[in-house]
Amino acid sequence: MTNIKYCNGYPFCLQYNKKERSDKIFVKHNKNDHIVQCREIVFCKSEKQYTWLYLADNTRLLASRSLGVFEQLLPDCFFRIHHDTLLNLHFIKTILKLKNSVAITLTNGVCLNTSCRKKKAFFDKLKSQNNNPL
Repeated sequence: MTNIKYCNGYPFCLQYNKKERSDKIFVKHNKNDHIVQCREIVFCKSEKQYTWLYLADNTRLLASRSLGVFEQLLPDCFFRIHHDTLLNLHFIKTILKLKNSVAITLTNGVCLNTSCRKKKAFFDKLKSQNNNPL
């Protein structure tokens, strides 16, 4: 496994283990089977019925599952910031408040925007994550 520097907030989602779920998911990509640790997923982006998983080591996997399936599988530190984007809150580097949305820069340099309807829920989620000790 590669030597990945994770952001502050790890060990990863201690609350997740209380759900009696694994911290790994199974993804089929290009006829190969991959076991991916949830903490390695930076964000997920949907493309019709498929979902791209962007990982911390700058690789990406295409899964034949919808984003809604991943939203159910992944722990509470993932938040759907847009109808096509699911974000791991541990990889946020900076947040810029805009008039109708929020521009989020991730630790890997990618910039994502929230939808205007998700802006308030995003800040509520951040507040609740900061109140829960990791």
